[in-house]
Amino acid sequence: MKKAAGILAGLALCAAAAALLGVWFGSGSLAAGDKFAALLDPCGESTAHSIIWTLRMPRVLLALLVGGGLAASGCVFQGMLRNPLADPYTLGVSGGAALGAALAIMAGLGRMADAAAVPFFAFAGALISLVLVYAASSRRGFTPSALILGGMVLNFLLSSVIYLLFAFAKSSEIHGAMNWLMGDLGSAPAAALPAAGAMTLAGFCVFMWFSRDLNTLSFGDEKARNLGTPPATARRFLFLSASLVTGACVASAGIIGFVGLIIPHVLRRVAGPDHRVLLPASLLGGAAFLALSDLLARSIPNSISFPEFPVGVVTGIAGGLFLLVLLFSGRTDRFFS
Repeated sequence: MKKAAGILAGLALCAAAAALLGVWFGSGSLAAGDKFAALLDPCGESTAHSIIWTLRMPRVLLALLVGGGLAASGCVFQGMLRNPLADPYTLGVSGGAALGAALAIMAGLGRMADAAAVPFFAFAGALISLVLVYAASSRRGFTPSALILGGMVLNFLLSSVIYLLFAFAKSSEIHGAMNWLMGDLGSAPAAALPAAGAMTLAGFCVFMWFSRDLNTLSFGDEKARNLGTPPATARRFLFLSASLVTGACVASAGIIGFVGLIIPHVLRRVAGPDHRVLLPASLLGGAAFLALSDLLARSIPNSISFPEFPVGVVTGIAGGLFLLVLLFSGRTDRFFS
């Protein structure tokens, strides 16, 4: 337990440091003294205060919540499906959210004063996908293969519909939709932060409640029944809660890949397979990773006088390089076992 406490304390410090760096650095050029004064006076009215508390702080908090939610959901999906390649986007939720957001953007809702329409449509699309996958997999006993197959088929179908919409859309609408699809924390409306926070924290409480069941599910359905865990019932609750968290994260920030795939893998080797420790470790690790990735997405383009790019580009490059290194090093069995 001392080792677990030390790991969680270290990850919490990493997340706090990432948040501080995200608030301190950015595209605006502010003097160090002005930054200190703004941080110590949340009610100030200076330019530095507006940049720190109005622009950077909500974005950093959203990055922490979305990163933590995606990583914790990925940990749940990998545990309940016994599939190391499962992530928050495996089961079709991202496809539904993407279609909902694309429809909203192409209908012109993203340019209106109520920019919360895009997250609303995205979350509605995620809920529809959730219902479809749930209904299809329930007919086959809610087994891991049924969930994965249903999610893959639905993702492929919805992606094809999105490409069909692009064929009839204007170039400006396609550009706006693509920015969202690549994951963009900067365009998230203010209402996304409390909504994503409430959904993520509520879902994480459900994850921790079922952490023992996740441990038993990793041994297989037969052993799980012998240990007192009904596999289908546990998967239903875990699937619903993890999908809702994923839907809230995707609706708030777009599709940000690899956070829910890589972070649980890495931390499983550090914190062990016990989900009572692995779940909070994934939450903290994912929060730190996405906050740092967003800082890079804001800082690197600014240093070369180039517009900032979506954070999903950073996480995609980092995740792809990570997997390539494992593949060419011949040590993939350490992470995919």
